[in-house]
Amino acid sequence: MTSSLRDDEGQAIPLYLVAGVALLFVALAFFTVGRAEDSRNRTQTAADAAAIAAAKADRDELRPAFLDALDSGDLEALEELLKGLDFGPDHCADAQAYAAANNATYVSCNAVDGPPGYEVEVKSAKSMGKSVIDGTENKHAQAKATAVIEPRCELADGQDDSGPYRFTCDQGEQVLDEDNPEWGLDLGDFFKIRLSD
Repeated sequence: MTSSLRDDEGQAIPLYLVAGVALLFVALAFFTVGRAEDSRNRTQTAADAAAIAAAKADRDELRPAFLDALDSGDLEALEELLKGLDFGPDHCADAQAYAAANNATYVSCNAVDGPPGYEVEVKSAKSMGKSVIDGTENKHAQAKATAVIEPRCELADGQDDSGPYRFTCDQGEQVLDEDNPEWGLDLGDFFKIRLSD
């Protein structure tokens, strides 16, 4: 009776080995999927940063025109600028620089309308590498992001062409007074940049 028990124990060892190898394969597959998801998240962050950088550069391009309109008291020009329709040249070079700074390769960049902004596509600079899943050594994560510029303010009712200039904004009243020594123009107060779906 003792010898039959030992025979059963010997037959269980191959089953344990097969189960151990299967568990190892499953663990490696989960690791690969996790690594792919991490690469995808990092690439999405790079796309978001690149799109925001292009939109911010576009918004900041309005600064000289905004200051000229304030200096000359040109309310009509201020109103047009505040509508956010007169953005400058293409700023995809800014998107490309931010993609590279975030370990991604620039794929494409396009200006979008209504509201204005940029759609940027990037791919991860490094492939996912070799793994237990075939073909990952040449796969790169890809991601798209769109950042838009939206006006936050309009001229306050009854504003005349001499300063200080009052604006009604989504976060309350803004006053620009060039005679105030602490005066400074932050276009972020007048235009918000956000990621769009």
